[in-house]
Amino acid sequence: MTETHVVQRTTIDSRRLLRPCDYATDPFSFGTRQTGFAVPVGGDNTSCEIAALIHDLVIAVRSKSVVSGAAIGRRYGFSRQTWSSITRGQRWPGHTVLAALIGELRDTSNADTAT
Repeated sequence: MTETHVVQRTTIDSRRLLRPCDYATDPFSFGTRQTGFAVPVGGDNTSCEIAALIHDLVIAVRSKSVVSGAAIGRRYGFSRQTWSSITRGQRWPGHTVLAALIGELRDTSNADTAT
């Protein structure tokens, strides 16, 4: 049985009661390899869908980006610890990290089409 953690109230959205990785059928796979998603006890469908989207974004960035999480954090103004905890599904991303994930995909996509 997977241990369920309650999200610290530092998240801006109080509806997110669990961590993103709590919605993964294999929480240790969050952001690293394919895994399924399901609503755990205490969770909700919307959070499950968002967790799956974040997981997909992280995998896409990791597969395309050659830049380290620390470098991405410096570029967007957050710590490598924040990047690590979000990409492992330990906490929900805020707007800045979501922008960084999308920005990295856009930048690598633009680099692909420029060659």
